[in-house]
Amino acid sequence: MTTTSRKVRNYFKKNKEANLKIISARYVHTFSIMLTFDNGKSRLVDFLPLFQKFVKGVNLKYFAPELFKNSFVKTAISIGEEMRM
Repeated sequence: MTTTSRKVRNYFKKNKEANLKIISARYVHTFSIMLTFDNGKSRLVDFLPLFQKFVKGVNLKYFAPELFKNSFVKTAISIGEEMRM
């Protein structure tokens, strides 16, 4: 086993937050989504910096906020009962 694999495994054993589950996700605005975890904490996630850096080619269409919102809603619904809109 590599040192990196061992470090990762030990991190997940020690860090309980590494095992969090998303219990709800809500579209907030533009490219932001509010996630709520099973420990009761919520976190706002802004996808814009990620999109600006990595999204290229045919996926550029998701830079339109309305398309991102529609895509998020369809994906969240298809994930299952653990993610409620």
